[in-house]
Amino acid sequence: MNPLDAGVIAFVNQFAHRSPAFDVFVRELAGNEILKTGLIMTVLYWVWFREDGNREARRELLLFGIAASCAAVLAARVLALALPFRERPLRNPELHFVLPHAMSSSAVFGWSSFPSDNASLFFGVAFGIFLVSRRAGILALCHTTLVVAFARVYLGYHYPTDILAGAALGIGAVALGRVPAVRNAVTRVPMRWLRTRPQACHTAFCVGVFLIATTFEPLYPLARMALVVATTVVDALGDETVLWAAWATAFALFVAAAWTLIRRAHWHRHGASPRR
Repeated sequence: MNPLDAGVIAFVNQFAHRSPAFDVFVRELAGNEILKTGLIMTVLYWVWFREDGNREARRELLLFGIAASCAAVLAARVLALALPFRERPLRNPELHFVLPHAMSSSAVFGWSSFPSDNASLFFGVAFGIFLVSRRAGILALCHTTLVVAFARVYLGYHYPTDILAGAALGIGAVALGRVPAVRNAVTRVPMRWLRTRPQACHTAFCVGVFLIATTFEPLYPLARMALVVATTVVDALGDETVLWAAWATAFALFVAAAWTLIRRAHWHRHGASPRR
């Protein structure tokens, strides 16, 4: 273990299991969405709906920041699966970790700790806010450091280097938004949608912010249920039927894409616009 992880955890862990009220409070910081992410999401909404002459450019950067932060979470999960497994500090016998009150050594069992996907997500979102508003971004970054990062180290979910790697991943992904070509490639479609269908776009934005605030946890049981249903359908129909269904779906998607391109070419040739 590197000296940074050992030193920081040894210092922080000396305060664990001394005050039940403090331990429970830190646990709530790590798990309660209002305490953990409420401030960040409030600041995000504030900068999104703020009315000024730079609103469209600001929203473009925020949309890229959200998309890049979500991509960073996926990258963090892939790295956690691809890299050698790293046990959580709360189960590392080398640390002699003292569990805070109301904590169990079976927490987040089977998940590698490196890098932290929470750090990737929320440091990325906070840095995206920083790019459009320095004061609001500093507030979001301080909140992420003191609440999200500290709580996860204190409870033994992550090593400091897990947090640093996750933060670097999220901030690095969002920093790509400073490159106009990259930012435009990612945000061209949603920005067009925002201009032509603002009501639908704002609704989708609110749903997306809700999922980020809950770290996508409402999707996990739905994904498990979809997997069970898909497995049941495959077992019932057999591999050959499923293969024919996949080919039929792919063909239908190809026809739909070709038809869309033909219609767009027709509109462009005759100077018409699509019907709304």
